[in-house]
Amino acid sequence: EGRVFSPAEASFKRSLMSSRFYFLLFLPLCCLIQNVSLAELRAAESTLKAGAAAVDITPPVGSSLDGVISKNGPVTGIHDRIFSRALVLDDGQERFAICVNDLCMVERSYFDRAKEIVFKKTGLPVNRILMSSTHTHAAPRVPYGRAGKIDDEYYETLVQQIAKAIIQAQENLKPAQVGWGSFDAGKYAACRRFLAEKGSVSLNPFGVPGEQIKSVAGRSKSVIRPAADIDPQCSILSVQHADGTPLAILGNMSIHYCGGYKKGQISADYFGAYAKYLSENFSIGLGLKYIYEGISSYSNHTVTADIGFLYTTDFKHLSFAVVIKNFGGNSQMLGSDLETTFNRTEVVLNKYTTPSIFKMGFSLVPYESKTKKLLATVELNHPSDNAENIRLGGEMSFRNILFTRIGYKINVLGQNYPTAGLGIKTRLGVHPLFIDYAVNPTNRLGIQHLIGMSIPFNKDQR
Repeated sequence: EGRVFSPAEASFKRSLMSSRFYFLLFLPLCCLIQNVSLAELRAAESTLKAGAAAVDITPPVGSSLDGVISKNGPVTGIHDRIFSRALVLDDGQERFAICVNDLCMVERSYFDRAKEIVFKKTGLPVNRILMSSTHTHAAPRVPYGRAGKIDDEYYETLVQQIAKAIIQAQENLKPAQVGWGSFDAGKYAACRRFLAEKGSVSLNPFGVPGEQIKSVAGRSKSVIRPAADIDPQCSILSVQHADGTPLAILGNMSIHYCGGYKKGQISADYFGAYAKYLSENFSIGLGLKYIYEGISSYSNHTVTADIGFLYTTDFKHLSFAVVIKNFGGNSQMLGSDLETTFNRTEVVLNKYTTPSIFKMGFSLVPYESKTKKLLATVELNHPSDNAENIRLGGEMSFRNILFTRIGYKINVLGQNYPTAGLGIKTRLGVHPLFIDYAVNPTNRLGIQHLIGMSIPFNKDQR
């Protein structure tokens, strides 16, 4: 849906996969879909190369939005950001690109302009580039929803960003291998068009009379039966680096948009949610810190790093995390007074290793309902300059708005009592706002009260 192909493109497209719409999913993670038969995994050719990229194409507030049925209007907020995702494959003889966009539909001339940009900058022929839209109804319908200058400006930016996704994917070309498979996903699909009694259908969605097919018929008494059987197959093309680490997934399945967002909000719908879920199964983070301390004429400065890994499974949201904090080299106090002597002995301050800490954590959701969710956590800490300790925690959330928390520290001096806290999730404009309070009883410092507030920017607000 939402695409127009030339005959050459259509022929090329059929040689790749079926004629249904495509959605492209990128994975910076170490695990692929378990149901895909990886027994078929192999390199198509020893020279096979692949590259992938995702470029943000979220429109600004005020631009025209296609919207869910009967909810068209300007963009008022961002539910989740939308992207142009590209995959480029090259076997040493042929090179082609597939670009899937989180848009409702795009008139062909805009795709053609993006292809021309790619051709001029990379030499990739336009008849070796496939472009499509996922048909999310919470994104622009280009240019059919145009309402003013702000839309024209967005369309111009959109063309550049779509081209940029393919160009970046080509720049990322590296030795790769591919695998493919399919599975039955019929439980997620349903026929949304129904055969109805003659004369019961006034106009089809394009204003043409005389049909016997109702779209999204609901409980109409004139409905006879579904117009056709569903296509239950979900096909997967898995692209990996030569060493087996994941690069991208191209998925193909016949499902319309799902909805669930408010009028005026931008969303990639389930296409983006699925891509986000896969890409967030494995995360890696790196933080650098510059540390300085000084007293009198003495000073010391060094650089340390915090490195973390997070992996989430499908079993009750079980997650594993490993963190190394303050990882760095040796450090030493320096100063002019060090050049003096004391009792005929030169004053020398030894080098020392920055105190670091190794953390390993686990979390699990043992209970979850429509309104409540229980989260349990365990954290193991191994500091380089102190005793090992264990921290236990639990959180009960209500409607993802109110959070109650409790924790306990084992083998931490002066921490013989459990900690407790509350959290509230609300909004500040279009961004989520989190307000947290915690109480921490200690043996020597009495009861500590902690208050925190955080505002994530450009995040999914669900």
